[in-house]
Amino acid sequence: MAITTTVLDYKTLAPGGGFAMDRPSTFKELMRALKARVQVAEEAGAAAEYFSSNGDAMSDEVADKIVESCRWLVAFPVVGNSEGYYIHVAALNDGRYTNLALIKVLGTREDVQRITAELNELLLRM
Repeated sequence: MAITTTVLDYKTLAPGGGFAMDRPSTFKELMRALKARVQVAEEAGAAAEYFSSNGDAMSDEVADKIVESCRWLVAFPVVGNSEGYYIHVAALNDGRYTNLALIKVLGTREDVQRITAELNELLLRM
């Protein structure tokens, strides 16, 4: 299976941009960029059932500080307990793991791999 990606500028969500991008400075900017990448994967045929950010569980100030100060942003898939898959998006720093978003995928293994690849393509550019 070939996975192709479209590089998006996270500020304008327009195609383009070089290999490296500035990291979004706010949690909301990061969530907007992640949702755009999920949409790119959906347009390629993958289906995400829902996208849930952890921003509701913390203040904007706390969420922004996590995004600003974390060492790594990662996305990884897991098999759900009852059906489908989940993709976790997290911040890693000094041994701490903070879940930032959860995406439910009720598709095939290839769908979850395509969406995870889109997210990691974005995160690796930050």
